[in-house]
Amino acid sequence: ARITGKTRLELPWENRTAENAKSATAELSDDCINRFRQENELDYLIYEYCTEKFRKMRTEFGLT
Repeated sequence: ARITGKTRLELPWENRTAENAKSATAELSDDCINRFRQENELDYLIYEYCTEKFRKMRTEFGLT
């Protein structure tokens, strides 16, 4: 909102992740994790590109 000059809205947020969710992912094998990453390689590349672009934009506008 600050960058575009729009009004900033406060949105309600609640973490609904189950307490045991983190321990459940720890039980995944390295093979399973590697296979998932390979099958979703494009998604990871898009995410990395977008987060880097966003980081640069925040720096450019002095929002860091």
